[in-house]
Amino acid sequence: AGNSTFTYPIGDDNFYTPVDATVINATPPCTLEVKSIQGDHPEILSSGLNQIKSVNRFWTIDDGNSGGYDYFNFTFNFDASDVDGGANTANFVAAKFNAPSTWMFPSVSFPTANSITVENITSFSDFQIGESLSSPLEFRAAGTGYWLDISVWEVLNGSIWVPAAYTPTALDNVITIRAGDTIYTNGVT
Repeated sequence: AGNSTFTYPIGDDNFYTPVDATVINATPPCTLEVKSIQGDHPEILSSGLNQIKSVNRFWTIDDGNSGGYDYFNFTFNFDASDVDGGANTANFVAAKFNAPSTWMFPSVSFPTANSITVENITSFSDFQIGESLSSPLEFRAAGTGYWLDISVWEVLNGSIWVPAAYTPTALDNVITIRAGDTIYTNGVT
C-alpha cells in the first residue's frame, strides 16, 4: 500500500500526449487503461467548456473496476499545436464526462502552456481541457435567418470571427445584429 506515480506514454501519430497518474493509497491490483484521442470530445457542446478555446484532444481513462486505491491525480500533457488560437492555457479547467450526458468539473492545479493536473478522481471516464464558458462570448449575426439556426451566427475567437458552435443566450456578453441582417425569433423579427 502507498502512493506511486506512473507515466502513461501515449499519444497519436502527430503528438506525444502522456498522462502522469499518481495513485493515493494503492493496494494491488490497481490497473488503468489510458487513451489520448485527437479532436474535441463529441459532447463538448454540453460540457460547459468553450469549444473554440480548448485543447483539441480528450483523454479516456478506465480502471476496469480494479479498485484498490483512495483516489488519483492525473496530469494531462498536450502539445501547443493542439490548443485553439486565442485560448489562454492559464485559464484552463478540466471537464469530466459522466455518460450518458452529464459533465462535472474536478479540482485542477498547475495549468501550464502544455499541461494541467486534475485532483481527487475516484471514478473514470473522459476528460476534456479548455476555458470555461462562464466567460461570456461575443456573437454577431452572419446573415439573415432564425435565432435558433446556428449557421447565422459567428463568435469572436480572440481577433477573428469564426462560425458559432451554438446559438447565443442571455448569458453571452455582446450579441450584435449587423446592418442588413435580420434575425427572426418565433416568426417575428
